[in-house]
Amino acid sequence: MNKFNIVAPINKIPSTFKLFLHSIENQDYKEKKLFLIIDNNPTLKNELLEYFHDINFDYTIMENNGTSGPSATRNLAISHLNDGFITFLDSDDMLGKNYLRKMSNFLEKNPNIKAVAASGTKFAMDVKQNLILRGKSNLIFKSGSMSEAQVFLNEIGSISGFTVSANNKVLFDESMFFLEDYDFYLKNIAKGIQIFSNSEAEYFYFVGLGPKKYDRNRQKYACNKINENNRKISKNFLNNLLLYMQSNKLRLRHSDNKFRASIIMLFIFLLSPSHSLRFFRRLFNV
Repeated sequence: MNKFNIVAPINKIPSTFKLFLHSIENQDYKEKKLFLIIDNNPTLKNELLEYFHDINFDYTIMENNGTSGPSATRNLAISHLNDGFITFLDSDDMLGKNYLRKMSNFLEKNPNIKAVAASGTKFAMDVKQNLILRGKSNLIFKSGSMSEAQVFLNEIGSISGFTVSANNKVLFDESMFFLEDYDFYLKNIAKGIQIFSNSEAEYFYFVGLGPKKYDRNRQKYACNKINENNRKISKNFLNNLLLYMQSNKLRLRHSDNKFRASIIMLFIFLLSPSHSLRFFRRLFNV
């Protein structure tokens, strides 16, 4: 039976925190342990302990009092883990029913797999704290591996809902929007580890009500860092070019330059026609 170490950074207690805890507690799976890491907030631990009085699963609360940010905070837990698998889960998200068992079954059937992305469903909370489901986040492939170019050309999604071998020992760089996702995936790929998808295991991630807001300056910085990090580990000219175009398309997509983003997308399609198929699969969520 695979052991799952659930790693979650926390800076303040979100409104969905009880859902987060109960989703772990209700898993029909014994080999699990939560590593809840406090992100540079020395007064939070006592408040957190109030939520754990009746919890009946194994957990450890750690404190990161140095460099703040979810990436540095996750690294603190990763550095202590040497066996089993790490499942990343944000403290405002939650695991789907039997998530760990479904993930374990997937890994046992495929013993060579070291990294798995899970299917996600968005949710929000209304003013009465009722749960509102807001649609699925489509995995590009229902099964099979995601190759280097596919990772470059698609936003796989948050690290939340991602499972990786604990002895892989890939650490995060820094957290700026989607930067941490790409950085972590690229580092895995650079070690020769392919990322597989598992649509049977589902997690739920909090998105809130209303449109998502973007800090364009930070997003521009993140795009530049994606390209800088990739050049250090990849010598493939076409992949580097596609990644450069994709990161700029992402930066422009949430700005007023949607026309320029569309032109870049067109060039991506010309350079890599198979990406158009994946694009339409995402569009229609099939």
